[in-house]
Amino acid sequence: MTFVPIMDAGIAVRPNDNYTTYDDAIDQDILIMQSDKSAPLTAGVWPGNAYFPDFMNPNIDNFWHG
Repeated sequence: MTFVPIMDAGIAVRPNDNYTTYDDAIDQDILIMQSDKSAPLTAGVWPGNAYFPDFMNPNIDNFWHG
């Protein structure tokens, strides 16, 4: 048997909720953005759509430690 840990780093898209995690990510400007920079990039993951942190952003550590 093999154990494979998986980290889902996406932030759930919750269009009708006040979602502090999303608000913090926007405030800290750490999300991967659409090519025209108009909105965060979204993609489908197993529970639904998600936004994705930009792990190349120098502010990402502050976001994860917060």
